[in-house]
Amino acid sequence: MKKIISCFVCFTIILSAFSIAFAATPDSFKMGDNITATYSADQSVLTVEGSGKMWDYTDETCIDNQLTKKIIIKAGIENISEYAFSSFAFVKEISLPEGLESIGEAAFQYTKISELTLP
Repeated sequence: MKKIISCFVCFTIILSAFSIAFAATPDSFKMGDNITATYSADQSVLTVEGSGKMWDYTDETCIDNQLTKKIIIKAGIENISEYAFSSFAFVKEISLPEGLESIGEAAFQYTKISELTLP
């Protein structure tokens, strides 16, 4: 009986760790006072919309997202801050809006973007 309980406890711990490591991305989150990022899981697309400037990020505080393959930045966003998408390792495509004023250092570091067309 003790063996069964021990196995069950071990299995539960392993399952919990696995669930945390592969937790789903939230549907939406704030990236600035008036900026919201919305994730579409069925398309693996992150859409950033609103107006104004993004909050500052550092290498340690950047958003970690291993599921996104495309990022769409909508008109009204003034900047892409440093390290904002640096740990989006599987992003291959990004859409930038007219009127974008600046892109911070290492904003797309570690992504798989091979080409970027500026508006």
